Amino acid sequence: MHKQLLKINFSIFKTSTGGDYLVEILGRYLNVYGVGAIKFVDKQWNAQKAQDVHTVKFSYINFNSISSILGRVKVRFPNVENYVFRETNIICLGQLNAMADTQGLKSITIDPEGNHIVANNKNWRAYCIWRLNHWGLKSINGMEITEEEIAEAEKAYNGLSD
Repeated sequence: MHKQLLKINFSIFKTSTGGDYLVEILGRYLNVYGVGAIKFVDKQWNAQKAQDVHTVKFSYINFNSISSILGRVKVRFPNVENYVFRETNIICLGQLNAMADTQGLKSITIDPEGNHIVANNKNWRAYCIWRLNHWGLKSINGMEITEEEIAEAEKAYNGLSD
């Protein structure tokens, strides 16, 4: 494997159950597709390529599986500051807590498709602001976070931290 897992020859691998997964660095993006890809995120990567990554995109993986590696993503890819979750089954506010230890988090995108929290919980954005603002979160789903939103989120959820 000449270019390590960076490209993994951009191949799709078969898991023992027959599902597809793919891990690739494409420009400044780390794309992680399918649950089988999780184990490859924590492998050795070309240092320069890993330094270039600023966004990690998780697709078609249950968020509970992703949460176990979130802390290690920053170790392998030190400049990651944007996280995208598509079809990851984020359904409750408690799952957002897993991102609270993700240092340098500037933006998150939680696609409404496959993440029911977006459509079914009108307070998810405020909770996300309250829970993740301490690392410098600036935008959620492409919308900048305002000072008013920060104040409202703190007012609504500060009782949880007492």
